[in-house]
Amino acid sequence: MGVCALLDVSEVVCVLLDVGEGLHVFQYSMMIAGHTKFDSDWHFGVWKLRWRSSDVETLQEVAQSVMKSSRNGHNIPQLVQDDDKLIKFTDWKTYLKPYVKPLKIPRSYHHFVVDSTKPGTVLCKELLDSPTVFINLLKCEDILPSVNDVPVEKVSVGFDPSRQWYLFDNIREFCKSECSKNSTCPKPVVPKSEVNVDETNEMPNHPSKRKGLLLR
Repeated sequence: MGVCALLDVSEVVCVLLDVGEGLHVFQYSMMIAGHTKFDSDWHFGVWKLRWRSSDVETLQEVAQSVMKSSRNGHNIPQLVQDDDKLIKFTDWKTYLKPYVKPLKIPRSYHHFVVDSTKPGTVLCKELLDSPTVFINLLKCEDILPSVNDVPVEKVSVGFDPSRQWYLFDNIREFCKSECSKNSTCPKPVVPKSEVNVDETNEMPNHPSKRKGLLLR
């Protein structure tokens, strides 16, 4: 169903699995296009005011600007590698592929309900008072994923050596402090002689190429 406004995709999938095991009834509603202004936008606006006058070079400094943007501490950064609030990414797509089919529906639908009494079926509506459309997602109605199974955790592999050398050679000089240089553009461990940096940067869609053009 895409990225949700109040829950991330993993949480939504967990809810759907719980429903499939007969534990819950879950309703998910999306706002109509053109009516997407809500409290979260206000908080982003507050941070934007702070961001305009901020001079940051590292992810930690970005997080600090978020925390300082609201007087009462409403804006709280959520860092992926924060040990206090650990965020994990799991491969739900591969995990669910043997059980369910992709949900392909018109963008006009805004309301979705999953009921434990109808496992594998999504109830869709364009509006709250619109007729309900039933869509079955299960490939086999007799085979359901177990809530005891956990998808494989997705671990970031980081930048490849050619990208690391690009940052070190072309971006590091623009960092003001040694801390930001070593955090954002550290010297790669892989020797440059073992990396074909020129070939990578010549790729038209490679991020290094695009950012290089922006610096000219």
